[in-house]
Amino acid sequence: MTNLTNRRKDTLADANFVCVSFKCLLFNNEKYKSINIVMLVTILIIFQININLSSCYSQYLKLSDCSPANGSWPLNAVVCDGTYLYGTTSTGGLSNFGVVYKINMNGSGYSKLIDFAGASNGRFPYGNLLLIGSTLYGMASAGGLNDNGVIFKINTDGSGYAKLFDFDIVANGAYPNGGLIINGSTLYGMTAWGGISSAGIIFKINTDGTGFTKLFDFNGTNGLTPLGNLTLSGTTLYGMTYAGGLSGFGAVFKINTDASGFAVLLDFDDITNGSYPYGNLWQQGATLYGTTSTGGSSSLGVLFKINTNGSGFAKLYDFTAANGSSPGFGELLYYNNNFYGVTWDGGINNLGVLFKINTDGTGFTKLLDFAGASNGANPSGSLILNGSVLYGITYTGGTSNAGTIYEYQIPVSGNKFPFYQPWLMWILVLTLIIPSLYFLRNIS
Repeated sequence: MTNLTNRRKDTLADANFVCVSFKCLLFNNEKYKSINIVMLVTILIIFQININLSSCYSQYLKLSDCSPANGSWPLNAVVCDGTYLYGTTSTGGLSNFGVVYKINMNGSGYSKLIDFAGASNGRFPYGNLLLIGSTLYGMASAGGLNDNGVIFKINTDGSGYAKLFDFDIVANGAYPNGGLIINGSTLYGMTAWGGISSAGIIFKINTDGTGFTKLFDFNGTNGLTPLGNLTLSGTTLYGMTYAGGLSGFGAVFKINTDASGFAVLLDFDDITNGSYPYGNLWQQGATLYGTTSTGGSSSLGVLFKINTNGSGFAKLYDFTAANGSSPGFGELLYYNNNFYGVTWDGGINNLGVLFKINTDGTGFTKLLDFAGASNGANPSGSLILNGSVLYGITYTGGTSNAGTIYEYQIPVSGNKFPFYQPWLMWILVLTLIIPSLYFLRNIS
């Protein structure tokens, strides 16, 4: 917004320069006065168009409206291969159990890669996809042989679907809600329920579906119901549980990839440091950043940081109704010394916002208020970045109230709108100088 404000000031200053400097030149000769007035008005109109268009640049674009037939209510992030966006919807499709889809990055060519059907291939995919080469890996939260969820893979062209694993509650967990991460040929993930204490588990499995290993059983005291993704750094996995911990409001934890060294780094306590984290952690060096969906001074969620050894907790920002509430249904995106994210609700329409904020918690800026049918509602999942363009989804809103896929161009420094160029400004000014000098010569 600062760049846009400066561009407005620069443009208005240029326009004022034209008006003041050439007023005497333009209107001294009655013979050419009407022509000069038309020229000046035209220039000023162009300046005003320039101001308006410069202000509109770098904004939201709805790429596609989800629908019951093609998949509805997407919950998590899209992934990108440079040509297509890929994602899942939690419901809709032929059986109303959700779909995997792809769409061109310009919003054209939407197609379903697979319709989930229940026992055969899963249902209700709540988590994000993982793209490795030309293969997509993901999980469905229910369906499969035991109706407790599955791990699957599918090629980006829609071929080669394979169910890699069926969850079965006690032995290996149930109802995965998040996505998978990869290290070499090993996938890591969590289930929201199941395991020995029915509190969820951490697991690993090879990309070919072999070697499933349960790494850890949550028991409530050390965390309950993990809903997001794990974060991998070296041989250490970091994550959050939605509930459980000492106060019952969730926890931040770490564990080694060989199942050793589990430790709770932080117990959320609601008001002081937030509560019920729904999403993922983002790591920068020895610092983890994340959000909670509730808690904090307004009970509407917080942005926080904590060191990987559990020290140095700091609440960086308390969300409010006006600026967006209930963040954390995904992961913060780091770009150019800022975090970008979304909130489920809050903002002008109480339908969520897109925001950016400095990594130290200062400079919060609301970039977009979601409004429902026009641009979606209840944005969820993580944002992804391609160049300087953000891509995301909304759970509801759009023309069918079934969600949207959208992009948002991040404003960048400099004059990015092609119409606003200094050289063009001076060409327009010279079109006034030359004829005006000619008129003065004739007068003299």
